[in-house]
Amino acid sequence: MARSAAQLVSVAAIVIGIVLFAITLVYIDLDETLAVAGRLGLALPVILVPATIWQLLRTWGWAVAFPDDTRPPFTRLLRVRLAADAIGFFTVRGIAGEPLKVVLLYDRVAPEVTTAAIALERLAFAVIGIIIAALISLVVVTRLSMPSAWDTMFTLLILGAVILLAIVGMMARRRSDDYLGRLVTAIDHATGRRLEASRVIRFILAVEDVLLQLVRGGRHRLIVLTVLAIACYFLMAVEVWLVFWAIGEPIGVTQGLAVETFARLASVASAAIPGNIGALEASNAAVVAALGLAFVLVATTVDAQQPPARERVRGQIVALDGKNLKLKSRDGKDVTVMLADNVVVSAMVKADVGDIKQNSYIGAAGIPQGDKIVAQAIQIFPEGFRPPEGYGPWDLTADSTMTNATVESVVTQASGREIKVKYKDGEKTILVPPGAAIVAYQPADAAMLKPGGNVFIVARKSPDGMLMAPRVAVGKDGLVPPL
Repeated sequence: MARSAAQLVSVAAIVIGIVLFAITLVYIDLDETLAVAGRLGLALPVILVPATIWQLLRTWGWAVAFPDDTRPPFTRLLRVRLAADAIGFFTVRGIAGEPLKVVLLYDRVAPEVTTAAIALERLAFAVIGIIIAALISLVVVTRLSMPSAWDTMFTLLILGAVILLAIVGMMARRRSDDYLGRLVTAIDHATGRRLEASRVIRFILAVEDVLLQLVRGGRHRLIVLTVLAIACYFLMAVEVWLVFWAIGEPIGVTQGLAVETFARLASVASAAIPGNIGALEASNAAVVAALGLAFVLVATTVDAQQPPARERVRGQIVALDGKNLKLKSRDGKDVTVMLADNVVVSAMVKADVGDIKQNSYIGAAGIPQGDKIVAQAIQIFPEGFRPPEGYGPWDLTADSTMTNATVESVVTQASGREIKVKYKDGEKTILVPPGAAIVAYQPADAAMLKPGGNVFIVARKSPDGMLMAPRVAVGKDGLVPPL
C-alpha cells in the first residue's frame, strides 16, 4: 500500500529524531548523566517553576492577540493551549497542535480570528525571540571562547535577525494594502485562474486581513506581546541555570542564555520531529561541550566530596594508540588512560596575574601560612563557569590545598598580589608571589593529544584499576599543567 507524502514525512521525522537521540547517547557519558539526574532530587519541582510560568505568560500573550470583542476567557485558552500542546508533542507541532486550537474554540470564535490570533502570538514571540537571540549571539561571539564554527553560526544568526527586523518593520509601518491578496491577484492576472474562488484561499486572505488589523490596530497589543516574549525567553534561560545549579555545577547568565538560544533554534528546526525527540538532546549536548561547560578539570576541592573512584593523573604524552593515551607520569611511571568516546579536550594556556580581576572565578592551589594561603598555581575558569566552590586538601604537594572561589578584591603588596576570595562556607586571602603559575582554559580537540604534550586528567578508576578519562587538559605551546 502506497504511503502518502504526509506519512513519509512523519516516518522520516521520527527516524531522524531516533538517530539524533542515539547519537546523543553515544556522545554523552550515560553513567555520569544518570548520576547527575539523581542529584536533581527535590530540586526538580523548583526547576519546573519557570516552565509553568512560561505556559501562563504564553497563554496571556495569546489572549492579548485576540480582538478585544472576541477574546475568550483566560482559563479556557489555557486549557485549549495545554490540550493542543499535548497533542502536538506527539505529532508535528504546527500541523496538529495549532489547528486543534481553532477546532476547540470553534463554538466561540470565528476560525479566521482564532487563526490570526495564533499567528500573531507566534510571530511576535518568534520575532522577539530571534532579536534577543541575535543580541545574545553578539555577547557570545565577543565574550565567550568557542570554536570558530560556532562563532560563525551565531554571527549568521545576528545577520538574519537584522534582515528579519527590517522586513517586520516595513510591514508594521504600512497602514494600507495587504500582501497575500495582492499576490493572489497578480497570479490570477498572470495565469487566468481564479484562486480567490477557492475556499482555502479565501480563508487565508481573511486571516491576513484580521492579522494586519491586529498588528496595525494599536501599540498596546504589540508592547504587551514584546514584554511577554522577552520574559518568556529569559525564563527558559533561568530554567537552564537552575538545572546546572541543582546538580552542583552553577554557570553564568551568559552561558545559560547561550544554551537556551541554541536549544531554541534546534526546537524550531526540528518542529517536524514528534516531541523534538533527539533534536533537543543533541543540541544541548553540543552547545554545552562547545561552551566548555563539560570540561571541569578539578572534580572538587575537598577530598570528602570527591568520589573515591577518581584519580588525578599528571604526565607527558608518550603515544595515542586508538583510545589509549599512554603517559609518563610525573613520578616516572608508565600510565595508560582510556579516552571516553565523547572525551572533551581543553587547552591550558599561560595567563598573567593581571588577568585575575574582581568577580573572576578561580581555583588556587597553595600552601597555608598563618591566616593566608601562598599560591603555588592558580587556574582562571572561563567566564560564567563555576565548578563546585570550596576549600580543602589538594595533592600537588604534601601540604597543598585547593580553593575554588570568587575574587572579591585584588591588592598589590610588596610580596606580590593579595587576592581575597569568598565561597559559600567562608573566605580566604591568597598571596600570589611572582613565581606562582597562572593558567586559563580554551576549548580544544583531540588533535592536541600529541607525543610530548603535558596533560592533567581527573580519571575514573574501575575496580580492576583501569583509568578512563572523560576530559583531558593539555598544556598549549609546551605548557606543563601546574596543578
